[in-house]
Amino acid sequence: MPDNLGDLALSVGADPNVMNPLNILAQSLERAEAIGQGNLKSMITADEVQAWTEQIKQAEGLSEEAGWEAVLGIREEIIGQRIGKESIMSKWGLSDEEAQAAMGTETGGISGAVIAQGVDFFADQVFTGSPASPVVDEEDDAVSKLQIINNMKDAFQLAMRNMGFSPDMINDLFEWANAKFQSDPSFTAERALMEMYEHPVFVARFPAIDKMRKSGMKNIPTPGQYIGFEKFLGQEFQRFSYNISGEAFDGLVERLILNQVGEIEVTERLTEAERVMYNVPQEVRDTFNDWWGSDGARNITMGLLLDPSENWSNLKDQIETAEVGGWGKMVAGLDAGWDRTMANAVADLGLSQAQTWNSFASLKDKELLFAENLTEDRNLDYATEGVSAEFGIDITNPITGELTGDDALTLQDLIERRKQRRISRFAGGGTGQAGAILTGSTTGIGSANA
Repeated sequence: MPDNLGDLALSVGADPNVMNPLNILAQSLERAEAIGQGNLKSMITADEVQAWTEQIKQAEGLSEEAGWEAVLGIREEIIGQRIGKESIMSKWGLSDEEAQAAMGTETGGISGAVIAQGVDFFADQVFTGSPASPVVDEEDDAVSKLQIINNMKDAFQLAMRNMGFSPDMINDLFEWANAKFQSDPSFTAERALMEMYEHPVFVARFPAIDKMRKSGMKNIPTPGQYIGFEKFLGQEFQRFSYNISGEAFDGLVERLILNQVGEIEVTERLTEAERVMYNVPQEVRDTFNDWWGSDGARNITMGLLLDPSENWSNLKDQIETAEVGGWGKMVAGLDAGWDRTMANAVADLGLSQAQTWNSFASLKDKELLFAENLTEDRNLDYATEGVSAEFGIDITNPITGELTGDDALTLQDLIERRKQRRISRFAGGGTGQAGAILTGSTTGIGSANA
């Protein structure tokens, strides 16, 4: 015989006078009772209820937030999976949108805020004594009706406080909601929380939420998450000594949320901005300017922070390319022919700074091999063919992608054979000085340059 869901709701041990995760579990079980075990997609057992109860208690032992996260997942299992949207719409006369919100899926945070405070879309079934929506008989007198209104007011205000609204916003929105409660008997706390998202006060305070909802975007933050993001940004800006406030700060928050730049990426951008501004060598900053126009380093740094619509991977690619470009100039003395296309190809190899520096140092040791002497008929280009051979990257046309000149392996072989011939001539005596006679203006032989 199926377990009685009403008894299972009571077995949870929730205090009906305290809105907490266990109360939400009990309410969810009573929703299922209203549908009936036989009409659920799969029956709910006593063992499952006991396991859910223990899961919530263990989560609450970690933190209050963990408790709410646990029960919202369980509630989605009961309401969304066991009952289902079609049964919700049929039983409680909800629209498709309201049923979707009631299940707690893809609602832009609306149902999460409502559910977390016990304010529900289901009018006729509540956990006994729940402060959110008391059960009353049709014959209740005016005193009872006033109590209903007061309870709806309390539920609405409680939900707003827990979503992080300021006292002034709560007062403004409550005046609007209170007028609705008084004039429309069918107006409930959950309807107030739904319609609140269209109120001018709400839109002015959370412009990104309004724009995301109207454009049909996903992952819309709740007001509490919005405020939490603002606090996070303020703390990060203080940590990185970046001063921004007022409308500029509000606008930045809006742009970051609209472009779905999360906390991790914000910290990455700020860390990279600080590094570019204060910690990279002057040669790297100069390379920014050379390759991305006047004041390039400053513009890129500001872009990291103030232009969240800019593709973050492209910005990081520019920084890495400029760093490799600067290191090539510093270590290997690269100049003419060394451009951002070649530097970007090296940066894309993903080498560490030490590996990159060592490769440039190795290239510098071979510099004299790139000018032919009197017995050789080819002058190798140090900044292009040298980099190609040292890093194993082919030189290609940036538009067509076709190979231009010899590939990296061929160049490596050519340079190695030239080195061995010069060493042989030098070791043979007599004509050894021929290895030092170059057709260019630089002469000299060393153990690595012979």
